[in-house]
Amino acid sequence: MFFIRLATLFGLMALVAAVLGIAAITCGWMLPKVRPGIARPRLYGWGVLLFAFGICVTAIGIGVFTGPFHVLGRPAGFLALLLGSRVIRASRLPEVADLQDLAKF
Repeated sequence: MFFIRLATLFGLMALVAAVLGIAAITCGWMLPKVRPGIARPRLYGWGVLLFAFGICVTAIGIGVFTGPFHVLGRPAGFLALLLGSRVIRASRLPEVADLQDLAKF
């Protein structure tokens, strides 16, 4: 029961992210708090959409305990999450990305 609730929560998060990604791709709209640091809104939208896909695949993988999807699906979802975060990072302004790199050290 816990895993079904967790997968449902991940599914809702993926749905919200997908809607925001589609809005950024189609009309360049983003949340006001995110907008100042983004140089390429459409690339940001594709990154968010890929991230949402990764969340969806991971959520499906939580509910599947056996079979080939359990072995291959969850790592594929994780790779989609990583790739989506890299695309989002590539859409940022260069000076914002440099400041974030400095903040990590």
